[in-house]
Amino acid sequence: MTPLFSYPLTGKKSYRYSGAKLTGNLSFKVVGAAVYKKSFKEVKKPPHNIISYHPPAPSTPSDALFREVFYSSSFCENFAEMIGELYGPKALISVRKDSNSNGRKEAAEALGKI
Repeated sequence: MTPLFSYPLTGKKSYRYSGAKLTGNLSFKVVGAAVYKKSFKEVKKPPHNIISYHPPAPSTPSDALFREVFYSSSFCENFAEMIGELYGPKALISVRKDSNSNGRKEAAEALGKI
């Protein structure tokens, strides 16, 4: 994960971390089978300049919009598809009962692709 920043228009030389980039690979090793891999990537570019930001834009890299970028990335989608392709619909049906709404949504979409 990479924090992305922009400058406030106040003339101060401080960064505001209002964007982030997330890239990665998922891989599963199933006994007796080849390694199964998928990649994911998402970028939320910060505005060129920040005029007004409420609440105030994050001022440290660790406060960047990683959570928002993660949930808008294809990570959850790829993960659900991999589970369905490797373990079948029964595994996806069990995810549909999970408390995580993103997981339930992606499991339902992956079930529709089987």
